[in-house]
Amino acid sequence: MKSVAEALMQYICDRTDAAQIRTAILRYTAPSWGYSPPSYRMSAQDIAEGMEFLQTVPIARLKDALDEQAQLFEQLNSSDAVRTVNRSYLKGFVTWVTDQKLLNSPSIYRFRTVMKQRGAQCKDRDRPKRQHGIAIALSEQELSDLPHLVSELQSLTVWMHQTGYSAGTIKTTHVLVCQLLGWFYRVKNVAVADLHLALCTGVNQVNVDLASFGGNYPAYCLAQLKAIDQAKVDAAHQIQLLEEFFAFKDNKPSNLRWVLDCLVRVAKYIHREITDRIEYRDTYNDIPIIVQLRLHRKQAEQAYAKQSELIPFRNKSISWEQFIGVVEQVRLEAEMPHCCYFRQDGSILRERRSDTAIAHSLQTFLILAFLAVRPPDRARTLYELEVGKTLLQGRYNGIFTPLNQLSDPTTAEWILYLNAKDYKTGKAYGEFYTIIPNVEFADGKLLYDYIDHWLKQYRATLQPQHNRFFTATSSKAIGKPLTSGSIRSAVQHTTYRFTGTAVTTKDLRRMYVSYLRDIGADEALLESACYEMHHSRLMQAKVYDQQNRFDKSLPVLEYNAASFRN
Repeated sequence: MKSVAEALMQYICDRTDAAQIRTAILRYTAPSWGYSPPSYRMSAQDIAEGMEFLQTVPIARLKDALDEQAQLFEQLNSSDAVRTVNRSYLKGFVTWVTDQKLLNSPSIYRFRTVMKQRGAQCKDRDRPKRQHGIAIALSEQELSDLPHLVSELQSLTVWMHQTGYSAGTIKTTHVLVCQLLGWFYRVKNVAVADLHLALCTGVNQVNVDLASFGGNYPAYCLAQLKAIDQAKVDAAHQIQLLEEFFAFKDNKPSNLRWVLDCLVRVAKYIHREITDRIEYRDTYNDIPIIVQLRLHRKQAEQAYAKQSELIPFRNKSISWEQFIGVVEQVRLEAEMPHCCYFRQDGSILRERRSDTAIAHSLQTFLILAFLAVRPPDRARTLYELEVGKTLLQGRYNGIFTPLNQLSDPTTAEWILYLNAKDYKTGKAYGEFYTIIPNVEFADGKLLYDYIDHWLKQYRATLQPQHNRFFTATSSKAIGKPLTSGSIRSAVQHTTYRFTGTAVTTKDLRRMYVSYLRDIGADEALLESACYEMHHSRLMQAKVYDQQNRFDKSLPVLEYNAASFRN
């Protein structure tokens, strides 16, 4: 029994509450897996479509079903009565599945290396040590004993670098490959000597050598068709194998997307000499495994989109004016030289803040400020920001003039420079220059003053061991540059602290475009925002514009009303 649908059909057979159980699964659990139930009462056809969807969900997903249902209840803001009833039905189903031993035993493996030291206050307590499991990915030590695999990974890295992939993309692909090969080794019992990069996606031999047929063209064509058919069969078998890995790792659409992206890159590398160099050299559409992986990627994207729509945009965003207010509050916080604490006796203790504490606040302010003084950029632009590389000081008037070549250095500006490899849509839009505006705040202070304070005084207190503009503040990552997750966490934590809503960097982009629509921005302003945000007008209207539908109708209503006044 492999799918949730099969288990559910067996469970509800001859039960009088079958309809209620089905509702608990389809309406209050399956949306976490990418299913989108109708808002109205489900018809027989809707139920049939829902059960068809459950056929695609591995039974292993039931392990986390209760937690996923609880999250869904929060997203839907369900009443206590709805939560109690539907959780009871789901719990009964999961308990039955467990009792029937349809779920695999808990895995002894993990994907992340997490080791926590027990605190001093807990060392003497009589309790067992926490079991962390065995890391599923191949370790550096294991790789060092496999020179053939190290050579293949190095060749993959060189190819990806030459193809134009960023360092971050190369790193995540390497992580996925080590996890997948570790899964083959530890779970599927593949011998160490058989661990090769080609094991990740298989090899589709879609071409045959014409010369080997001695001019017998009909025989060559027949052999070519047979090779393509066999490649499709091999691809289907490989996908079934990978689906086991997806279920083992995490089949959530948000995670599945990057896994499939990594696999497509690996498949391109493996088939770089096999693909038709004339017709398919850029698309690889003649390689069945790549076609199948892309199809799964599209399905995962659709499932993720449906899952994201469960939370209305208004519930995970604030107005642009509120965000500007948050930036100002964080700026004032970075200016604070002292902290005040209330004592138990009611008195106030005033202590001077350390340079490190001020550096933390100043960096948070600069992250938010860089997202506010320009149309919000993607997180990657911020965590890869580097003085002298992507952040330049000088003047740009069609040609960049560095600071040391300016006749008047006081006229220098901070310039954001991105080449085609430095941002997501760089292949489409190419080299990018823009000014970081020297915004003047309410008290007369300038943004450039804060940048100077950061670079000349406070950044060094965080002990950076790199050239990036921003640096990690966590004790576990001290000395390292910020990551995409660090930027996201900084924005979410700060907006939640001041407004009660945790806003993501992606939602900031939507908030800004919606704000421009709300204020009636003209075409020139909307076009300029597209340029700064590195996307098309179609993308702006389709993805980033989250303006309320009622507000969309106001301009035309006002226009029509004005015709009667004239």
